[in-house]
Amino acid sequence: VGSVRCVQETGINAEYMGLDMIDLSELQLKGDKFIQPPALTNNIRLYGHHGCPYNERVKLTLYLKHIPFQFVACDFPSRPPWFYALPSSGRVPALELPNRSAYLYESLAIAQYVDEAFDGVMQLMPRGPENNILRAKVRALMGRAESMTSNFYKAVKSFGDDKEGTEALRKDFVAFDQTLADNQKGNKNPFFLDQAAPSFADIALFPHTRRLMIFEGTALCDNLFKALKLKELPNLMKWFNTMISIKEVADNTVKPELFMAFLQRYKETKQFLFTLQKLSLIHI
Repeated sequence: VGSVRCVQETGINAEYMGLDMIDLSELQLKGDKFIQPPALTNNIRLYGHHGCPYNERVKLTLYLKHIPFQFVACDFPSRPPWFYALPSSGRVPALELPNRSAYLYESLAIAQYVDEAFDGVMQLMPRGPENNILRAKVRALMGRAESMTSNFYKAVKSFGDDKEGTEALRKDFVAFDQTLADNQKGNKNPFFLDQAAPSFADIALFPHTRRLMIFEGTALCDNLFKALKLKELPNLMKWFNTMISIKEVADNTVKPELFMAFLQRYKETKQFLFTLQKLSLIHI
């Protein structure tokens, strides 16, 4: 499964029947002169950034369900005016529905819409009245994953120098490890729910965990990785290794070299702005 895909413009779940094909290859939105791509008639389009964990939540949902879509990679420094005029106000990820009938934003809202709107090959949120309690558990875990992100960014943006944020993030993952231990009693499934496939509880947490695991052995973030001691959390490691072994996840999660290059650019920009501030050229 890759980002470059060629599918029929005849419906989200259309089978190949010799009908006209359109190209859903990935687009690169670069520079303020980039012209808005034409609306898709029956397929969806996702605007996002490869390094963004929120974007990855949506992409993994689409790939796990085998839903065709076009991805538009958006550069942070320069985006055209028409992109900011969209209802998502320039935020990513943003999902464009067929014929531009609507735009959705906020990663978990988009992901849940996709799960409800398209059957795909799996359901990531349990359905039916018999699963009311399971749905409540999934939403609670999604909320915990969302609340963890503030500590995630404190630790990552400081490259581990924010000791308070790093310790808080460590405690978040210790709690997730215990949740997995409790949920896995008496069953062999490594996911957050007692089932043989991932749910939104797994999708919500995986992209951030993936990025932290990339840090091991890197000059930029190895100290942060060591401080978090993720490898000392056996249930979390079992869960992570199971997730990364799923083909749709492995093929479409962020690549280490891309994410580290993004972080390096962030660090250089941060240092440059700090230097300008010290010289009293700008105020931050």
